[in-house]
Amino acid sequence: MGKCRPDLERNIDQEVARRLIAFHDLVDAMAWSSELEEIADELWLRPELARARIDTLRPAEVAIIAELIADLQG
Repeated sequence: MGKCRPDLERNIDQEVARRLIAFHDLVDAMAWSSELEEIADELWLRPELARARIDTLRPAEVAIIAELIADLQG
């Protein structure tokens, strides 16, 4: 059809990512790897969509992930 404006395309990607990727699945993937390509592969998605989901994490979600990763590392 046609192309959307970049800001609209980004908003669409972020909404799709939020709907497709459950938080607990993202946490599991991020606990396993810090590499975007590996996280995306673990979630069976394109890296761009995984990045869009990570970019839309709320502060409380970021804190949960940071705490989990800190626990795993030490």
